[in-house]
Amino acid sequence: LVGVDGIPQDQLTEAILEESKSFTVNVRLAKKLPLPTENEESRPRIDLIVFLLDVRNQYSIEITKSSLAYVDVNFFLGKVCFLAVIDKSIKHQVVEMHAVKELADSYSSPLFFVELAVSTFGITSFVVVCGTLLCANCLENAWSLHLTVNPVKHFESS
Repeated sequence: LVGVDGIPQDQLTEAILEESKSFTVNVRLAKKLPLPTENEESRPRIDLIVFLLDVRNQYSIEITKSSLAYVDVNFFLGKVCFLAVIDKSIKHQVVEMHAVKELADSYSSPLFFVELAVSTFGITSFVVVCGTLLCANCLENAWSLHLTVNPVKHFESS
């Protein structure tokens, strides 16, 4: 998970680790790439990179753009996705949605939108969907998914 402060990386990590699965998951948190070189030889294999974008923070998209330069081109074949944390309140949105979409499109990588204002259900929904797509080796075929959280804990995809 690569992203700046402001996105609940700990909650996302907990949701990933709590999800029942028949395989082992290791989550590494990073604010930006490249990863530090210490312990590189003992670092587990990286199967998926999730770039976390906070549309309330322009710095978030700038860090993501600079971090993308450190990702091997082969990872963009189904091993990279973008998770944009959105806010229903337009007044809190600093990054334009079309800029986020263009970024994901320019790397032919899936883009997920999650609203986190109500609860962590949006995070859990993202984890379930992304995990299912990754396990089914379909992540490169997923383009855009918008998960909306409302008080009755219901999610929609579009």
